[in-house]
Amino acid sequence: MSIRVALEHRMTYRFDRAVGLSPHVVRLRPAPHCRTPILAYSMTVTPREHFINWQQDPFGNHLARLVFPEPARELTVVVDLVADLARINPFDFFVEESAAQYPFTYDDALRRDLTPYFSDEEPTPVLAQWLADWNADRAGSSSADGQSIVAFLVEINQRVFRSVAYTSRMEPGVQSSDETIEKKLGSCRDSAWLLVQILRRVGLAARFVSGYLVQLRPDEPSLDGPVADSTDLHAWAEAYIPGAGWIGLDPTSGLLAGEGHLPLVCSPHPSSAAPITGTTEPCEVTFEFSNTVTRLVGSPSVSRATTEVLARPLRVRVGCEFHYDVPAPTPTVWQVRPRAEPAQRLVSESWETKPALARSSYHDSYGNICDRLTLPAGHTVVRYDAEVEVPGVYDDADITARQIPVESLPDDTMVYLLPSRFCPSDMMRDHAWQLFGTTEPGWARVVAVCDWVHENVQFQMGSSNPLTSSLDVWESRLGVCRDFSHLGLTLCRALNIPARYAFGYLPDIGVPPPYAAMDFCAWFEAYLGGRWWTFDPRNNVPRMGRVVIGRGRDALDVAMVTSYGAPILQSMHVWADEVHDPES
Repeated sequence: MSIRVALEHRMTYRFDRAVGLSPHVVRLRPAPHCRTPILAYSMTVTPREHFINWQQDPFGNHLARLVFPEPARELTVVVDLVADLARINPFDFFVEESAAQYPFTYDDALRRDLTPYFSDEEPTPVLAQWLADWNADRAGSSSADGQSIVAFLVEINQRVFRSVAYTSRMEPGVQSSDETIEKKLGSCRDSAWLLVQILRRVGLAARFVSGYLVQLRPDEPSLDGPVADSTDLHAWAEAYIPGAGWIGLDPTSGLLAGEGHLPLVCSPHPSSAAPITGTTEPCEVTFEFSNTVTRLVGSPSVSRATTEVLARPLRVRVGCEFHYDVPAPTPTVWQVRPRAEPAQRLVSESWETKPALARSSYHDSYGNICDRLTLPAGHTVVRYDAEVEVPGVYDDADITARQIPVESLPDDTMVYLLPSRFCPSDMMRDHAWQLFGTTEPGWARVVAVCDWVHENVQFQMGSSNPLTSSLDVWESRLGVCRDFSHLGLTLCRALNIPARYAFGYLPDIGVPPPYAAMDFCAWFEAYLGGRWWTFDPRNNVPRMGRVVIGRGRDALDVAMVTSYGAPILQSMHVWADEVHDPES
């Protein structure tokens, strides 16, 4: 089984006055070769008045270049991600026969490609003595030449682990290998850099890695395991072995890297792996940081194999209440009832209107349930309440889902490639391809769209109206969840990805407080790999407990209330809460 966790990393620099900021480079996005699946990612930057350009450095790492046009009193970077901590066997690799035993020789072409990860410098006397002592110990044991490369890596990693005691060190920079050896003390980055230097001196290509380390408390008490779930920035080393590729070695623990090691940056030298670099005008500055990890699915850790929590259904109470002042009798159409579909089972429902009103129902062309009510003149209250069972899992994800060529798409998806009333994708085509044309088609491209919308549009109640289109949101960079969804699906359609609007109820399950006032929620669905997938650029993390009311081309097709007159809405109340004890 696997455990999904949400990680938040927050860094805040506060200045004693408004100061100019140079362009900053942030290296806090999981690297492309990260083996732990990253289901969602976002980075939020304050001040909001900034430009962001995602790039890859010469070594393939993701980096964000930030430009700040105005002076600021604060710089805050918040990274949120969701990771799927499926168990990873760090020894699950093959080795080329030519590299199965240590020592071995890289072939000329591979060695040329790995040039930045070797060292032609002579070791310092201190490092040379460490190597000599180690070789002397090996000469007197069975660990002489001809040792398997896997055993060799384990041994050398363990040797550094035993040689250097761990300490948390807040000073910037990395100690030299001599300083770490002589002190027999260092932070994770000091031990990692020492191991890189040692690996290179014994003929192996090695690189420095900066990333997140997630450690989950085991269910059963452990003598040396973590006592609480935790995460922090961490550093380790990687060695390149033909056939196996880059193998992660963590000298702080003496273990190989596993599912809790999320690499952010891999480089020949620690200087190009700093989480954030940049300068400011001279000023006084205070720095704060925090790292938190929250389990999103259940509480068991990898030490206990159970799927009870993953499989349990959720019962959610949903509903709404509207108060209208109606100047004249007004026909209305309502979409507030959960759609009839296998993924959500309606347990009970009730309507209440004051005064009592006749109601009739039908299904529209998209399969949504519509209810017709004629509101009489005067004050009218309409209340709907229901309990629904939905799967107790987070939004599905598949990073391998591919984009289907237009000529191969099913006929019933084609309508979701066309421009619509609030989603003029034909007018956004140039913008979409300029921003996302170089991204990998498929899941990665839709995630890139959601990331961009989440990072560049500010959520602000009252910033839009029922006539606001995605083009308006593009220009204003303000909106509510409806507008986030419209812009996201518009960009997807412009990129030839079928996308449809969805709205419904979304309870705050698995979400840390504080909670915003409950409201209807909108998201969109994209067609990839032969099925529809949920994407939510407003929240930009997988959520649990969605109850779908309607789907369509855009909000025009699934308006919660369509009135054929001019009723005045006095108040609206929405609820969506988990029912913890259905029997009560």
